[in-house]
Amino acid sequence: MVELVDGLPLALRCIGYRLAVLPSLPIAELADQLARSPLEVLHIGNLDVRAAYDSSYGELTRLEQGVFRLLSAGELLGWEDSAVRRILTRLAEAHLITIAPGCDQYQFPRLTLTYAREQLSWTLMSASEFGAVEWEPVGSAS
Repeated sequence: MVELVDGLPLALRCIGYRLAVLPSLPIAELADQLARSPLEVLHIGNLDVRAAYDSSYGELTRLEQGVFRLLSAGELLGWEDSAVRRILTRLAEAHLITIAPGCDQYQFPRLTLTYAREQLSWTLMSASEFGAVEWEPVGSAS
């Protein structure tokens, strides 16, 4: 279960609280729910992983937000390394990506990637309102 949420302390607290409040909930069912819609499951009481991500994401500039969304889709930006490195460092400072120990490799924790893809989907849906594309959100609760 820990690997489903990348060991994120807030997510682990949500899981623990959910299991404490719903003691009859089978762990296998909770793991299934986490695999299907983790950001929905990781909201209980005052604990809300999406809200924590919203806070970090909201502190980024529009450019940093855009790069964050593009990274979730694996896009290549074609920018100068120094510009990309500055933004990746900022995303790491905002706890939205991680830097692998002992090297300069940036990684998306699985749960954060889910959030980033959700943000990208909403951006693409907004573009479809202007007739650009038809798009369904990835990982939405609809």
